[in-house]
Amino acid sequence: MRFVFGMALLYMGCSSFCGTPKPTPQEEDPTDRDAAPHAVEGKPRCDSQAKIALPGAMELGRARTTGSRVIIGARRKNRAGYVDVDGVTARFIEVSDVTGDMPPPLPLVSGEKKIFLVGYEGAGKTRHLVARDAAEPTKALGELPAEPPDESLAFDAALRLDGSIVVAWDAPSDDGSAVMASVIRGGKASEPARLSPKEVDADTPRVLALGPTILAMWIAHRPLPKTDAAAPPEGAGQDLDKTWIEMLGFDDGFHATSPLRHVTPDTGRVTTFDLVNEAPSVPPSIDVVARDGIEMHAGEGGTAIVVHVSGPEPGAPVVLADHVGRGVPLFAKGMALFDGPDGRGRAVFADTATPEPALDGARPLAALPQAQEGRDFLVASEDGAELRVVRCR
Repeated sequence: MRFVFGMALLYMGCSSFCGTPKPTPQEEDPTDRDAAPHAVEGKPRCDSQAKIALPGAMELGRARTTGSRVIIGARRKNRAGYVDVDGVTARFIEVSDVTGDMPPPLPLVSGEKKIFLVGYEGAGKTRHLVARDAAEPTKALGELPAEPPDESLAFDAALRLDGSIVVAWDAPSDDGSAVMASVIRGGKASEPARLSPKEVDADTPRVLALGPTILAMWIAHRPLPKTDAAAPPEGAGQDLDKTWIEMLGFDDGFHATSPLRHVTPDTGRVTTFDLVNEAPSVPPSIDVVARDGIEMHAGEGGTAIVVHVSGPEPGAPVVLADHVGRGVPLFAKGMALFDGPDGRGRAVFADTATPEPALDGARPLAALPQAQEGRDFLVASEDGAELRVVRCR
């Protein structure tokens, strides 16, 4: 019932931010990166607490928490499944075959026991997204049609209160790329529907299930002038220097229920982003964490920004961290963990940036759900053979 007013996201305003403490927005133009508050340097605050060996090197994907456990999508050689971490041990549970360059599947959790996986299966022209129940993996919950040949393997999925699964992905279109979606219910997948509007070149979707509402976001690209556009069959060229995040709400039939809104400025260069919804509430309290790849000086890394969404209009972008290397920072419990352009670990909390040797050569995955002291995080070694528990104070 706590999600029953999910549609309020599209119609309600919010006079202040709520949820996890946020950095203070600057008084000047929030899109001006130089005018934003930049963190000051401090001493390391994180220490390694424990190491958890994995059963062999593997590729780890995104993580989800449930109760005292962390469930991580994983791939080991030609087998895909998930790693189940209870804070002391880690088990790899195989679910399906995987070939080629397929990424690890995405885990979805419902309560303590129900685990679902959504991921790519097949190869070449038969590559398609499949949803499986980890408890009965031999029978697919639903399979989407095979995709046209495409370099992108970006997708996302969300579990709804009625047990259905909404799946979103990007696919080639006349406009360059389009975000598509389908709902898997009762063993069948609905006909794919286009989420991103026509004439919008969009990819890298993220979806949230908010009661009857499906909230979708994606990275949009400014098209190049026609004189610079790529020749068919490649479609329109992309201006990689101008990318931003867009947001749109949908009903169960994928009909738009709100105007298209920009979450980040269209003057930015968003390279990747993720959604943080730590404490689902009414109205929703969502943080959009993105990496902007614009560098003032070569080699200094990008900038992480956070945008709070709790109503129809996104909040102003706030600088979360500077000198961000790969990917998007893990933003949880008011702290951001990431690696710098030199590969060294870093953290930001309360406008203070700190070098973190305990995070060197590691990828932050998730905040542990039951930390006894301070803030405990689960990170993975670069070779995918070991997990570490890191405590930050």
